[in-house]
This record gives sequence, structure tokens and C-alpha cells, in this order.
Amino acid sequence: MGAAMTDRWSIKSTPAMDAEQFQLWQALLEERTGMTLSNERKTFLETSLSIRMRELGIEDYDTYYEHLMVGSTESRAMEWSVLVDRLTVQETSFFRHPSSYALVEEFVQRFKAEQPDGASLDVWSVGCSTGEEAYSLAMMINEQLWRRPQTVLRHHRHRHQPAHPGQGPQRRIPGAPGTAGRSATAGKIFSTQRQ
Repeated sequence: MGAAMTDRWSIKSTPAMDAEQFQLWQALLEERTGMTLSNERKTFLETSLSIRMRELGIEDYDTYYEHLMVGSTESRAMEWSVLVDRLTVQETSFFRHPSSYALVEEFVQRFKAEQPDGASLDVWSVGCSTGEEAYSLAMMINEQLWRRPQTVLRHHRHRHQPAHPGQGPQRRIPGAPGTAGRSATAGKIFSTQRQ
């Protein structure tokens, strides 16, 4: 058993992915996740896939592709979750992508103008590793709708959870004393931790 384990985790080069395989993976990822990979990202994809393939004991990209496409719905969903987690940016911060928040802010303004008082707005933040994006949405929407019921969901792997009041280091919370924050409502949603 020790020899098999050593061989499995010994230093091996990343398998080469031919152009046809890369196009197949590009199409699959775009169809299933909306993720687009340019040709310049081929090495990133090869590295990410090969790490996961090694964990599963799979030797080539075609076999891993089949692994994602065949089998029980539950096992495929679980594997997709792991793969997407590996392929996405593992970065989080408040108001991280300003143009996305500008788009949401524009939507919320239209929603506020078009919906009757008392209408609720549910918001889903996809792929927020520790929740800063979901909390950023909550702060921005709170500033615009402040009396309307809202639910902010954050997504992590295979579950959706309502965001809950946050707690974090003062330097990470926008609008906290001593920070150059964007949101005046941060204090209503967050409390600071002593460091």
C-alpha cells in the first residue's frame, strides 16, 4: 500500500491537453457554470484539473470528463461542486467588483420604483467564500430599501444559507471607525472583533 500511495503522489508532470480536449472543457464549463476560459487560461485549466484527477486516481482528461458526465446525479453534483470550487477565485472582500454592484444598485432602484411598498426582494450571492459579497449586497440594499423585508443568501458548495449578522476584524468592515468604507449601515450589520 505504501508503494501505491508513494507512486500516486510522486512528482509527475501535468498531462498535456490537446486543442480538442481544451475546446470540449471550455464548452462544458461555459454551458454548466457560465465560466469562460480563454486560450491563455489553458495551463490554469490543465493544472487545476490534473490536481483533482490525481486526487481521484484518474490519469487523463477524457476519463475525468466522463466521470463528470456519467454516474448518479448526486455523485456528479458533488464532483461539479468540488471542481467549480477549484476553478473559481478564492478571494473575497467588501464591494470587490464595483461594476457588479453598480448593476445591482441600478436594478434595486428600478425595483423600488416599480414595486409596491411591502414587496420583498430576495438576493443570492454566488461564490462568496467568507460572505463579504453577501454582506456588501445587504448593506447596499439596506441603504436603498431600508424598510422592506430582504433575504440575502450566500452560496457555499451544496447549500444555500441565509446570511447572518457578521462579526469581523475592524479593518475588514467598510464604514467601521478608522476605515475608508462605502457603507453607512455597516454598523447595523456587523460588529467588530477585538484583535
